[in-house]
This record gives sequence, structure tokens and C-alpha cells, in this order.
Amino acid sequence: MFSGIRVVLFDLDGTLIDSKDDLAKAANLTLADLGLPSLPPAQIHRFIGNGTRVLVQRTLAAARERDGRGDPAALCPEDVDGALAIFRRHYREHCLDQTRLYPGAGRTLAGLRDAGVHRAVVTNKDGELSRTILAGLGVLDLVEVLLGPEDVIHRKPHPEPVFRALDAFGARPSEALLVGDSPVDAETARAAGVPLCAVTYGYGLDNPEALARAGAAAVLDRLDDLLDLLR
Repeated sequence: MFSGIRVVLFDLDGTLIDSKDDLAKAANLTLADLGLPSLPPAQIHRFIGNGTRVLVQRTLAAARERDGRGDPAALCPEDVDGALAIFRRHYREHCLDQTRLYPGAGRTLAGLRDAGVHRAVVTNKDGELSRTILAGLGVLDLVEVLLGPEDVIHRKPHPEPVFRALDAFGARPSEALLVGDSPVDAETARAAGVPLCAVTYGYGLDNPEALARAGAAAVLDRLDDLLDLLR
């Protein structure tokens, strides 16, 4: 289906790894430390995709609203900063409790390597933690470039992370694919001018309407389906 592809860029959470339960656990431990009520994990899962700060901000606002502590929109940056520091401590301790590679993820990365296709991860998740998780899951050595929000000026959906990764390989947008699971990834692909391969098992592009809005060039029910598309 695709020809001339030299680089595949992957989102992380919801695409390569299923991390939602560990993220929800860290978020609820943070709320407990702050004396706020816990939230259903499924609600926290919906906050994933725009980076850790946004996840914490949305979690904190939802818990304050649930607890009746004033207007959740009135959160000040200092509130979020404090909660973010607590969250990061808990998440470092629990980031590999339940997090797993999605089926076919390891095979896909290895298959692309064997085919001479470059592999990069572009994520809004903290880069150091992303590397820790991928190392713990045994696939960090299959990723050539990993860019987190601290590595760029503008995070996704800005195209900068994509362009930075392509520059590392001397590749053009026409020689790349972005694989992702969320509207953020769809916006990033459009902004960078690269085709989107949407995965249906992640956190956002999991129904026909969302996929239609994303304008995906291909839809993957399993990540290793990608290998057939590149043959």
C-alpha cells in the first residue's frame, strides 16, 4: 500500500504501549495525597494524550469538581505544579506495574529494523520515563530516535517533533508514516504532511466516526499489520 517509506514514527501511549492503568493509578495516588476523592480509571484514561501536565490538570479539576471544591476552572498554575511533582514521583514508582507492549509491537519494531526502515518515537510523555519504560519492556534498542516534550520547543500536535525526527534520518515527509491512536496524532500528521496510520485499540481513534475525522490513510487493528502494508 505504501512505497518509498524510510521512516516510521510512533506515538507511545495507546500505540506501542498500554500504559493507561499505571497512569490512572499514579493519578489516583496523587489525588489521595492531596486529600481529594479518587476518580474512576476509565475517566482518567480519557485525559491521556496531551502530555503529563494536561493529564494532571484534568484529573485535578475533575476531582475538585467531584468534591465540590469550587470552580475547577479556577486552578492556578501552582496547584498544577504541586500535583505534577507528586504525580511524577508516583508514576516513576509504578510505571511498569501493569504497562505492557501492545500485541505485535515488538515484532513490528524488529521487522522494520530488519527491513531497513528507521524507527522513531514522538511522544508528549516525559522522554526519560519513556526510555525507562521501553527499556523495561525490552524494546528500547529497537528505537533509534525518541523525542519527548523536553526535546522540542513545540510538542504535538505541532509538527516540530516529526520534523526533528525526520531530520535525524535525512528523510522527507513523503518518506514517512506516523502511527498513532489519538486526534492529537491525526492533527500532528496533517500539520507535518505525513500519512497517518491509525490504530483502533488505543485511547482515541476507536470508532468509525473518530477514524473518519482523522482522515487516516490506513487503519490497523494490530500493530504488526503495518509490516504487510510496507511490503
